[in-house]
Amino acid sequence: MALSEPAPSAMRGPGDAATCSNPLKGEDRTCSAIVDICGETVQLLMVADGHGGEEVAELCAQHAFNYLVKEATDTGDGSAASLEKALFRTFERLHTSARALSPVAGPLLGGKRGLALLAWPS
Repeated sequence: MALSEPAPSAMRGPGDAATCSNPLKGEDRTCSAIVDICGETVQLLMVADGHGGEEVAELCAQHAFNYLVKEATDTGDGSAASLEKALFRTFERLHTSARALSPVAGPLLGGKRGLALLAWPS
């Protein structure tokens, strides 16, 4: 499946990119970044536990933050309410892509299937 290109990044910090790692298991991913959303500095954290497969965890690591920044900046508002809506839309977009990518992604990507996205003002 061809994935759409992520939005131009608003990442800030060393190398202007998210810092990602594979913790204890090969299919797990964690990422963090500091981004600018409508003039607000926001810290992002992501954990994908890999229960949907390594491909799904990698999908989340590669696209979650860019999708989230695009969704949040499209509103022109960096408020908590806008971030919450952007997180929800990002989750839905990743879930749709994950289900198309991997048959083990299941009906839910979150909860026990394992994606956590957090955003808060720095």
